[in-house]
Amino acid sequence: MATRNYGLGSRDMKFAAGLLLAKLDMSFGTRACVADRWAVFVDWAKPQGVNKMEKIDRALVVRYGEYLQTLVAKGDMKPATAQVYVSAVNTVMDNATGQRWERVSPTKACGIGKRSHVAAASKALSATEHRAAQDKVDGRVAVMLELQRTFGLRFKESALLDAKAALKEATAKGTLTLTSGTKGGRKRTVPAAQGTLAVLAAAAKLQDGRSMVPKAMTYAEFRRGCYRQAYAAGFGFHQERHHYAQRRYAELAGVPAPLKAGWAGRHRVAKMAAHLGVSRAAAAKLDATARLALARELGHNRIEVTRVYTG
Repeated sequence: MATRNYGLGSRDMKFAAGLLLAKLDMSFGTRACVADRWAVFVDWAKPQGVNKMEKIDRALVVRYGEYLQTLVAKGDMKPATAQVYVSAVNTVMDNATGQRWERVSPTKACGIGKRSHVAAASKALSATEHRAAQDKVDGRVAVMLELQRTFGLRFKESALLDAKAALKEATAKGTLTLTSGTKGGRKRTVPAAQGTLAVLAAAAKLQDGRSMVPKAMTYAEFRRGCYRQAYAAGFGFHQERHHYAQRRYAELAGVPAPLKAGWAGRHRVAKMAAHLGVSRAAAAKLDATARLALARELGHNRIEVTRVYTG
C-alpha cells in the first residue's frame, strides 16, 4: 500500500524530496540546490496545514510564487531567484506525481518579472519602521538589521559576518572589509566611522561561532528562520540596504537622494543643480561621483544599479 508523499519512502516532505532527487539524472550540486529551495517552500507551506505532497496543488504554488513576488517588490529577492524557487517546486512535484503535475509559470501565473533599474518609490525602512521591525524579531535578527542598515549589507553578508574580527578592524582602521557572502565572492570595503562601533560591538557580543549564524545551525537553517520572522513582521531585509544607500548618497553628494527629494526621473540633475546653485554640468559630475562611490560600497560594478536604491 502506498504511503504519504506518493510512496517516496518518507513521511517528511523534505526527506522524501531528497530521496526522489537522488534517483534523478542531475549533478550533486543541482540536487542540493533544488532540495534547499524545496525546503524553503515546505517551511512556507506547513503553517498553512500542508504536511504532505498530496495536499500541494497548483493554486498553492501560485500563492507561494505571489509571496516570493512580494519579496522581489521589496528588493529583498531578485526576480531570477524567485523564479528558480518556483521552478524547484515544479521539479519535485513533476517527478513525484509521475509527470502528471501542471507546471506553474513563475512569470505568467505568479507575476514574477524583471526588475527595472529605475525605482519609482523609496523602499527604505524609515526610522520608525526600522524600530518596529526590530521589536517583532528576536535579538540576533534585530542586531543583523542594524548591521544591514549601518553598513549596507545584504542579508547573507550580515549573517556570515565575523563581527568580532570586524570590530577589531573598524576600531583600528575605520573600515569594514567584507569577504563572506558577497556577490560573486568580490571583496569590498565600506566605511566604519567611530559612531558605528557600537553596532559591531552588539553583534560581537551575540556571536557564538565564526559568524552571526548560531554555532549549532547551518546557514540554510538560519536563513529560513530569519526570513520566516521577516515575513511574519511584514518587512524585507533588503529595505535596510535601501536606507543605507539613500543616507550615503546624501552624505556623498550633499543633497538628498532623488527619491527622498522627489527628484526621481530624467530631470533629477537639473533639479539638483537648481538646489545647489551650480551648473548642470557640475551637478551631473557630483551625482556621478557620488554614485560611483556608492556603487563600490554596495558591491556593484555598474553605477546605474544605484538608481534602484536612490532614484
